[in-house]
Amino acid sequence: MVTGMWYILRTGVPWRDLPGCFGPWSSVYTRFRRWCASGLWSRLLEAISRGAVGKIRCVDCSHIKVHRDAANTIGGQSNQAMGRTKGGLNTKLAAVVDGIGRAVGLHLAPGQQHDLRACAPLHSHLAAAQLHLHNAGKGMGGVRRRTPRPGRPTSQSSRTSGQLGGGPVR
Repeated sequence: MVTGMWYILRTGVPWRDLPGCFGPWSSVYTRFRRWCASGLWSRLLEAISRGAVGKIRCVDCSHIKVHRDAANTIGGQSNQAMGRTKGGLNTKLAAVVDGIGRAVGLHLAPGQQHDLRACAPLHSHLAAAQLHLHNAGKGMGGVRRRTPRPGRPTSQSSRTSGQLGGGPVR
């Protein structure tokens, strides 16, 4: 069943189009929804983040376009982290990853929200880091100002000339 869930998440196909080799689509869907409601996926991410490698953390945000069929959700769009931008309805995914690209923290925010505000709930995942990498072109310089590290390098913009200055990173 788990492989069926990963298949749906990776390909984006509707649940009813799940290939039969993964079992009945309704069973896979029901188990997925139960696990979402119980918080299992959040606990799995927390367990993975405890095994974060190194002291480098990368922070970035990305827009996810909401399909028009998903626009009228039960509980309203704000309940599903949907926001209106120039391009229509969007959700913003803020992510903190370790030095080898494994997720340490994820947060969904409405699409119109500024990157800095979307990343605010993820600051606890930056506490153990010696170096924060971020995209300065999107106004992420505030991550550096909001997470001071006395006596240690704090952050490095991806726009610099290829040097990760600030001393050795272990």
